[in-house]
Amino acid sequence: MDKISEKIVVYSKIGEVQYLKKKGIKRVSIVVKPFRNVVVTVPYAVSYSDAERFVMQKTEWIEKAKGKMAKLESKKTVFSETASFSTKTRTLLFIKHNLASSKLTAKISEDKIIITVPESVEIESLSVQNFVAKAIEQAWVLEAKDVLPLRIGMLAEKYGFKFNKLAIKKIRSRWGSCSSANNINLSVYLMNIPDNLIDYVILHELCHTVEKNHGPKFWKLLDHVTNGNAKLLAKEMKKYSTRFF
Repeated sequence: MDKISEKIVVYSKIGEVQYLKKKGIKRVSIVVKPFRNVVVTVPYAVSYSDAERFVMQKTEWIEKAKGKMAKLESKKTVFSETASFSTKTRTLLFIKHNLASSKLTAKISEDKIIITVPESVEIESLSVQNFVAKAIEQAWVLEAKDVLPLRIGMLAEKYGFKFNKLAIKKIRSRWGSCSSANNINLSVYLMNIPDNLIDYVILHELCHTVEKNHGPKFWKLLDHVTNGNAKLLAKEMKKYSTRFF
């Protein structure tokens, strides 16, 4: 395992920056992600002082990157007792308890996601929010396995497509994919978008069983199976992300 040492510095302009010294890397790199500190990875051969000078040179870039991340963070749902949230088939429910245990628990039933939270713990705290997100993700996995195989089977039969295998995965980089062997992957996070857009993604991948690129023939075929709405649906998809509730 690579040896790691850490240093945290707070700057007036860019806030908290976490420096991580790691063996096996060759250059200083900066990563800015939603809901996380700015992380600077530093080779062991580079001093913290040199790494800080590098960060100071990149202050303007970091500020812009943090601004973009703030916009993404503002879209994230905050789960609470008063704000309702539902998946396709389940409703989120919080139950407070005053037991000695401070443990969070989640139970996924046929129609509910039940989160049990100690009275002393704020539901809006980051730890609870992350716990809830994972429970919802588990519910999506169950729902995706129920919904997506049936839906792709129905659409393939309706429009005369043939595909090899279907895999349902926690893919965050894309909504779906189709291999050269016509194996189709679909993202679990399709469960967080409207049903008509789920069908659009499935049809998009089914069209790739015939046309392997995004050329004119592909869009003509996709337009045919979406009643002339391919471009409109593609534009609508841009409103959604696999990464946020």
